[in-house]
Amino acid sequence: MKILCDCDGVIFDPHILWVKKYLADGGESEFSCLNDIKDWKFLIELLGDDFLDDYFTPEIARDAPINSDMCVAIERLMDKHDVQFVTDVSNERCRKVRKERMMRLFGIYEHQITFVGIERVQMDADVLIDDRLESCVRFAVRGGLSLLVSMPWNQCTKLHPNVCRIWGAHDLLHVMELIENG
Repeated sequence: MKILCDCDGVIFDPHILWVKKYLADGGESEFSCLNDIKDWKFLIELLGDDFLDDYFTPEIARDAPINSDMCVAIERLMDKHDVQFVTDVSNERCRKVRKERMMRLFGIYEHQITFVGIERVQMDADVLIDDRLESCVRFAVRGGLSLLVSMPWNQCTKLHPNVCRIWGAHDLLHVMELIENG
């Protein structure tokens, strides 16, 4: 089975570092912790359309906290499936740092990392693991199964039938086991 796995919000958590940078840069708002990010549009409205260029620095790419449990679960999936990592890093300096970190973390090769934005929903795969609701829905509409990693910014009451909310590594492995066993 081919699985696409987003990096930020699934493996890494740069979001909390974006909050800290925003506040350190003199930003003022109710935005003070991860739970204040209610949706992706909030980040764009608060930080600007080009916030990934301004806020995704090489230091943040290097220092973003790792979700260790999710990494272990994804390594287990890699034993059985073709896992391709997809990430939205547009800044070339950050791409290099991210590639090196991913290669060290998972012992993977450069060709297993694709730098792609919302276009990931057009990639040929069976499953998408992502924290961005819009990506999961678009992938699901195309007929794939999306595993939405639950975050404050992707809460909604009704999901597309091909989108399954997961709350962490245990849920990821459980759902994948159900898929594998038919």
